[in-house]
Amino acid sequence: MEEFYDKLQTLTDDQLRDIVRNNRDKFKKIALESADLILKEPACKPESEEVQKIIKMKPTLKNLNEIEEREVWPGFHGRLIHTATMTFAFWRVEKGASIHEHQHIHEQVVNMHEGEFELVVNGQAQICKPGDVFVIPSNVPHSGVALTECRILDVFQPVRTDYVFED
Repeated sequence: MEEFYDKLQTLTDDQLRDIVRNNRDKFKKIALESADLILKEPACKPESEEVQKIIKMKPTLKNLNEIEEREVWPGFHGRLIHTATMTFAFWRVEKGASIHEHQHIHEQVVNMHEGEFELVVNGQAQICKPGDVFVIPSNVPHSGVALTECRILDVFQPVRTDYVFED
């Protein structure tokens, strides 16, 4: 295998593209085998039974109205869906509710559905309105306040294990 990697180092970008194009199935198999090996590493093992349940999930259809709404932060009422690698938080946010400045390892994509929300990212304030999507990279400080009652979908990657609750 080491010889193979050494050979790859000598190829040009065009040569690599041609090899991948002509050997797509082989590369897919190598990628899957590599992913399987990575997942067996101790650092990638789930740290709780709840997370392990998520990873073993099968394709599922859910109705948001059937998911229990939880007040995760004061004024932030969420219906949460977790996959093996992401968390979807469907928020109903009360007018005036705020979240203090914080940061986390998760990438966060804020999808505004209803209302107006002042989002402060890296010290820059933005007023988010319906249809706006704001991408917050990992470990970037952010905070916010609901200027009106809001409906927001936050997508986090990786899973927000702090949002996994036992039923």
